[in-house]
Amino acid sequence: MKKSFFVLFGFLIGMLILTGPMASFAQMMPPDQQGSPGRDLNQQQPGSAPQTDDPMDQGGGTQGSPMIPTKGKVSGEVLNVDPPTGLIEIRTDEGLINIFTVEGDAKQQLDQVKRGDQVDLIVTLNAVEVNPQGPTDGSTEPPAG
Repeated sequence: MKKSFFVLFGFLIGMLILTGPMASFAQMMPPDQQGSPGRDLNQQQPGSAPQTDDPMDQGGGTQGSPMIPTKGKVSGEVLNVDPPTGLIEIRTDEGLINIFTVEGDAKQQLDQVKRGDQVDLIVTLNAVEVNPQGPTDGSTEPPAG
């Protein structure tokens, strides 16, 4: 039972990571716009990443490639909440159902949330696994030939 739960949970998180950037329910929250309504991710223009001192927050990718957002906001109705595990399930206004794992200080706030409440979740995309796609011999040189 536990294994199937973790497999299902991993699948759901994987789907969230894969579909998150394409879904119109998430909104970018650059530091200069926090506290104000976000903007639709589908309206993100290439090269318009917020400027920060952290190179990991610079938007990444190559010129003209689509940017994958790492921060956003998801709003919706609470369908289920489990404070001890940090899990919260919400339905967005578009009808999409999402399950999130809440961590850190925000996890303590789950005690105040109940089914039917409307919530705004500020989410951060985190990589949970890295799978090399190219040569794994450690060289950075392209193959001769």
